[in-house]
Amino acid sequence: MLRNYRKPLVIASPKGLLRLSVRHDVICSQRSHFISFIQAASSSLADIEPGTKFDPVLVDPVTDKLKAKRVVMLAGKVYYELIKEHQARNLNDTVALVRIEELAPFPFKELERVLLLYPNAKEFAWLQEEPRNQGAFTHVQSRILSVLGSMGRDMSLMYIGRKESSVPAPGVGKLYQVQQKSVIEAPFLSL
Repeated sequence: MLRNYRKPLVIASPKGLLRLSVRHDVICSQRSHFISFIQAASSSLADIEPGTKFDPVLVDPVTDKLKAKRVVMLAGKVYYELIKEHQARNLNDTVALVRIEELAPFPFKELERVLLLYPNAKEFAWLQEEPRNQGAFTHVQSRILSVLGSMGRDMSLMYIGRKESSVPAPGVGKLYQVQQKSVIEAPFLSL
C-alpha cells in the first residue's frame, strides 16, 4: 500500500476454506475465554501478536486427552470435514485429531510433545484425502514411527485414505463422493 504501484493479491488456497465456517463449542487452551464459533482459515489478531510463534503441530482442542483411544494425525483442509463428522458421532473423548502443519523439516520434537499428551491412546493413524502413493503418507510414515519408537510405543501406524492410484482423483463426481465419505468416516469406525 505504501509503494507507488499496486500488485494484486493472489491467494493459492482452496476456495472452500475461505468461506467455510465450522460450528463447535471449544474451550481454547491458549486463552481463558469460551469460543463458540470458529471461522476456518482465519485467525484473531491475538494469534499474531508479539511473543506468539508458529506451532508446527496442533493439539486437538476438543478431545479429552486422557480418554482418547485413537490419535489421527493429518494435514490440510480435510480437518474441517473431520470436525463435522467428529461432532456428529459425538466421539469427543475417543478420537483425537492432531494436525501436522509443517511437513518439512519434520517437527519430531513437537510431535512427540503432543503425542505424549495422549498416554492412553492404543492406535495411531495418518489420514489423507489423496491416494496412498500420493500425498504425504510416504514422507511422514517412517518419521511418525520414529517418534512413536522414541516414546517407547513401538507399534504400527494405520493408514486412512484412498488406495493407490495413478490419478489424484477418480474424475467421476459420484465415485469421488463415495470415496470421500469413506475417508471421512474411517477414523471413527470400530469405536
